[in-house]
Amino acid sequence: MSRLHKKHSLLDLFKRRLKNLPINLDDHLSLAKKTVSDQVAVWKDNTKYQVLSQRISELEIAKNNYNLAVQELDDDINKLLQEKEKRIIQRDYNRVNTYEAENTVLRNSWLSAKIKDVCSGVIQANTFWQYASLEINPGDGCLSQLMNAADPQYCIVADSSVEKQVKSKFNEFYSTRRLRCYSSLDKIPDATVGFASCINLYEYLPLENIKEISTTTFTKLKPGGKFLITYNDCEQRYSLELLDNEFRCLATKTLISSLHFGLGYDVLDSGNTDNGTWSYMVLQKPGELTSQKLASPQVEFVPKFVPYAVWPSELRELVEAKKSRSSVQWRGDVMAYYQPAWNNLKTSVHKYIDTFYHTNS
Repeated sequence: MSRLHKKHSLLDLFKRRLKNLPINLDDHLSLAKKTVSDQVAVWKDNTKYQVLSQRISELEIAKNNYNLAVQELDDDINKLLQEKEKRIIQRDYNRVNTYEAENTVLRNSWLSAKIKDVCSGVIQANTFWQYASLEINPGDGCLSQLMNAADPQYCIVADSSVEKQVKSKFNEFYSTRRLRCYSSLDKIPDATVGFASCINLYEYLPLENIKEISTTTFTKLKPGGKFLITYNDCEQRYSLELLDNEFRCLATKTLISSLHFGLGYDVLDSGNTDNGTWSYMVLQKPGELTSQKLASPQVEFVPKFVPYAVWPSELRELVEAKKSRSSVQWRGDVMAYYQPAWNNLKTSVHKYIDTFYHTNS
């Protein structure tokens, strides 16, 4: 770890520990004051109550002085952190290479099962035949197939090797007629995309590069269109440590949400997995998502059956937990606990249950 990152990491650790230092005695002091006030009047000799009242006042002053000292120390650490962050961000700008073909493919192997589950659920809940989809940085194409409900399916690829990886996930007809790969976002028609994603890329980009991609993506989205991103939230300690050896770039949830709010997006949802190692955010272009398409395309796979193995783990656990001798009862019990994020998987769930029931009955 560089000296700059070491100092920044140490300051961040100090700041996190300071959060536990402020003392809140207000409730106890209020109770003590009221107790003394209620009892002092009935005593002829109330000397002891006066002493106790004086000690309460002294304790209140000491508490306020102590908390003020903690706050002043926290302010000083914040100033030093901001200074270090500016230097780290500048270093990020100087070293970054936005699209590195080998890395974009390799990095997807680092995605955890939990963040894949989250992304899969969001993708499948928001891709429909009425609208185009847009995948920025597909990497090895591990999530590309989940967007095949969209028409067309746009994909921004780093070079021909990445394009080949993505196309290998589809049959020849789909990969040549419905999947449209481009090297630049500028080639995507404006205001045509209903859902876009940029997964496992912003982690390795400085804020200016993130702003550039998100700005262009905003113009490609239809009003009401959504944009799923992952990023490196250094407010999470595990993500902060991934700045080591210039592996990831510095960002925070506050910076990312403020940046996108300034670009015109609404933040619909955000969270993290794996103790803060992976963070995600669902953004939306203001407006109502509408389409003039009156029927699905002839080549659409309707109904769309998604294999059990790629369902979110929570859905698989629910289906197995509600297993019943009756397929009707089984479906009903599963639907009672069904989450909106899984809406695109309902047909697949019903097919799985029916197939299992008829095979084992």
